[in-house]
Amino acid sequence: YADGKMFRVPTAVPLELRMPDQRALLWWSNGVERLVIETRFVGEGTNFAWVVPLPAAPKVEAATTGLFPTLTHLMRPQ
Repeated sequence: YADGKMFRVPTAVPLELRMPDQRALLWWSNGVERLVIETRFVGEGTNFAWVVPLPAAPKVEAATTGLFPTLTHLMRPQ
């Protein structure tokens, strides 16, 4: 029921952390739901976590970097 949220470890100096771009693919097949997310983070520091609420523990796998460019090409207007 929600998208992810970024949480950064508190510091003495507030740092801005933004997520300006995100693309996602939801795919349901044979009783299995797959979620592929491509996100870009902008900001200082590396001490943060991105929490995505899911209904169960996920199986996390790497996707190829060509997935979203290929989808963009295939789904473009003719």
